[in-house]
Amino acid sequence: MKTFDKLFINGLGILFFSFMFYFITKVFIVGMFIGYLAWVLIRSVFLYLTQRYNVTKNISYREMENIFSIWGTEKQAQYFLSIIPKCYSPVISGNSIRYIKNRESVRIIFNYKFSSTSREDISIIYREKSPDSKIYILGRAPSRDVIMLTNVLPLDIIFIPSKRIRKILIKHNAMPDPIDSKNKKRLSWKKTFSETFSSEHIKYYYLGSLTFFMYGIFNIYRTWYFAFALTTFVFGCVSLLCSIHEKRESKKKKHS
Repeated sequence: MKTFDKLFINGLGILFFSFMFYFITKVFIVGMFIGYLAWVLIRSVFLYLTQRYNVTKNISYREMENIFSIWGTEKQAQYFLSIIPKCYSPVISGNSIRYIKNRESVRIIFNYKFSSTSREDISIIYREKSPDSKIYILGRAPSRDVIMLTNVLPLDIIFIPSKRIRKILIKHNAMPDPIDSKNKKRLSWKKTFSETFSSEHIKYYYLGSLTFFMYGIFNIYRTWYFAFALTTFVFGCVSLLCSIHEKRESKKKKHS
């Protein structure tokens, strides 16, 4: 989804809920504020559920990296050969594939392993005196030193992020099968609870509680506002207790 589309959808959602709560509260500022909070809540829940669905439907890019690393570089090249269109005349050679695009030679090097691409890997590519106009490297995220080395070499080397590779494979319905399909990630209620009541949210819960309380004093719908204020205040208290408990546990681990 493009940036403009995201801004348009978010703006439309905020406006919809703002006007809806404006007709309920009859106060424009209050309606805008509650509408914004409602949209943020709905959007967060939607993104969370979408992410959970994608995780259970397809393996993560981290797991994909591990699978490719176990395969070895030559098998990686063989696997990706079927994805490249035949009109580009792809030719496999060891851990790489060459193809012709716009009358220029392009090379894809598959370098997934249990470590990121090193400066030695780049040096080997340079010593080969490759005639290719562009060289794409598929592997784990390179370090800053590796990127700086590629910038000073007379080669057009491009690193393709694993997240982008995952999207391409999903688009072509070519994601590798998980090593153990029984160990799929499941929804962890403990993790969800800790994320909801994390110490980072304490100030937002208390600020929201104070805001609802202040609006409730000067509004005819004070019962609803006081209820929201009490709810967010309780959330803040639970988050504070969880934070204190985590600090005590961390201290115990240090002393043990």
